[in-house]
Amino acid sequence: MRKKAIIILLSLLLVMVMGCKTSEPETPESTDDEQVQIDDYNPEDFTTTDIQNYSLTLMITANGDQTYYTIIECDIGWAYLVGSLDAETGYMYVIDGAKYYLIDSSSQTIMLISEGDDSVADPGTVNDIFDSFLIGFEDYTQYFVNDGTATVSGRECIVYEFTYSTNGTDMTAKYYIDKTVGIALKYEIETSSFETSDMASWEVTELHIDNQDLTPYIDWEITSMY
Repeated sequence: MRKKAIIILLSLLLVMVMGCKTSEPETPESTDDEQVQIDDYNPEDFTTTDIQNYSLTLMITANGDQTYYTIIECDIGWAYLVGSLDAETGYMYVIDGAKYYLIDSSSQTIMLISEGDDSVADPGTVNDIFDSFLIGFEDYTQYFVNDGTATVSGRECIVYEFTYSTNGTDMTAKYYIDKTVGIALKYEIETSSFETSDMASWEVTELHIDNQDLTPYIDWEITSMY
């Protein structure tokens, strides 16, 4: 029962955090306001989006609150954590032995959930985060206007602005796309409707590519479920 409770609690936390992603724009629908397709985006300006071995920290800011994701995907397995910068909780899967762990960064401990043939570990959350945040901009490139360059986490990016108005709401968003690997490292959005306005953003604060592993998590103390 304790194992199920922990898994359910972490799942609910993830759903709450993913709710911050409501700042991600929906594809503009046809309205009275004409959508002008600019399409300044050129895929040939970038190297690749096919990253197989990486680690990153993603900071989401919404309603004055900040939430962090840490994601690692490498040859020996994968891990993701979510929470505050100094207190994250998540999962880790190690391919060797098919071991599935619960991770607690505040106590620097890992808890074995299952292993072997009975181990159930779905990397879908890692893939969803990557697809939604880092390459989600691909649905909107036809509306991009080149807005110069900027540096995010020490990496050079091309900045694209994306604007539209619909149903009385004006929206301006910016994507900062890494020139080397072609993934978005930062996203900002400002919406205004009548006399109200809102701002939200997310940003990759750390990105490491190649030669990644599950250190330090795999070396943390293993605690018992019971």
